[in-house]
Amino acid sequence: MSLHNVCYTTLKQQESDVSLVQSKKLILGALGALVAAVPSVGLASGFDRGVVPPDFLYEKDDIVQVSLAVVKPDVRGKIVASPKATLEAQASFLQGQAAANPGNLALQQQAAQVTYLASKAPAVGQETGNLPGDYERKGISLKKTINDDFTIGLQVTQPAGLDIAYPDEIFGVYVETEITSLDLLLKYQVNDVFSVFGGPRIQQNSSGGFANDLNGEFHYQGTTEVGYMVGAGYKNPDLHTQVLVSYTSDIKHTMDATPISGSGPVADGVIATDYEGEVYINTPDHFQVAIKQPLSDKSALIASYRKSGWSQANIETNLAGFESLTDFKDVEAYTLGYGRKLTEEVALFATLLHQTGEANVFGPVNNRTGAALIAQFKVDRFKVETGVTYFDLEDAETTIPMGAAGDVVTKFEGNSALAYTFRLGYYF
Repeated sequence: MSLHNVCYTTLKQQESDVSLVQSKKLILGALGALVAAVPSVGLASGFDRGVVPPDFLYEKDDIVQVSLAVVKPDVRGKIVASPKATLEAQASFLQGQAAANPGNLALQQQAAQVTYLASKAPAVGQETGNLPGDYERKGISLKKTINDDFTIGLQVTQPAGLDIAYPDEIFGVYVETEITSLDLLLKYQVNDVFSVFGGPRIQQNSSGGFANDLNGEFHYQGTTEVGYMVGAGYKNPDLHTQVLVSYTSDIKHTMDATPISGSGPVADGVIATDYEGEVYINTPDHFQVAIKQPLSDKSALIASYRKSGWSQANIETNLAGFESLTDFKDVEAYTLGYGRKLTEEVALFATLLHQTGEANVFGPVNNRTGAALIAQFKVDRFKVETGVTYFDLEDAETTIPMGAAGDVVTKFEGNSALAYTFRLGYYF
């Protein structure tokens, strides 16, 4: 073979290698959206609405992105056990005894209390209706390269929230809260393989409230607190594998709770909840790992794992009857996705999702399993992603204790949720 042919063959091989690397970078960059584009359902053990990894820091070019997810849960249940009939029988008996003994004040009070509880206890067969409302999750991210070593990033997300309201026939129980976070991040490229990043998380808990007919209704004003996020990235230069590990600290909010005038039971003509207190709403720490592995110049796999310590982030107060509103358990979330580039401008992604959960009154769902389909389009400097996710929500039972009278048990079956996602990015 001549020297000219050897040089020509070597040059073509180098061009092919470069093309393969660039194609892998394209599909990896596209797949970076997969975890971020798939929202969680805010009905977990906790009020988790999805934790977005800071993968935007690893975009090839500087970029600004805006995103929107619309989640439509359909979660309905029915009362399958209630002490209402027993309480009504007790109330009838005590009313007769009280009428026969008008001078017995203790008996009069006992009859009134049992009658009140009987009126509030839901009947077997009472339906909850669709408990959670539809909600939106908005976000924005910005990545700017300073030099070969440093990159700055800004990310606004809505990682948590809760909006559950039972009908008046089931104690009028409700709780509402919304969390918005701002991450200010700095990434340092240690070498061609390793990088580290970190920065503060400024988190706002918006105004909200909680109530039940037995103890009254309270509202609270929002607060802003600060936590942090740290993490590291690894990139295999030969296999082009990318690994992103991140940790987000827990953040604690303490807010003044103010009663709503006229709410709650009446005792001797005085509203029993005519006092103020505090409510404690915390978000947990999160540990997350995301792995992206190209299979060819047109396809790749992505997998992620996240653990969130919701067992240490319950909603609590110092108010009688509301001491512990929730009993959350830790959440683990898994995703496995596949992406394929159809053309230089169009790619499709499919992913399977599973998230653990344990039902409670404000999150009447156990585990949930889902699937998502996402399409990505690139036009000049713009990148558009749109997708749909379906969740099957595992059947569950919840219990509301009514002391010695017994428990109110609600059964939830055949529930699901849909989520629609959209993200627009601009490279500059």
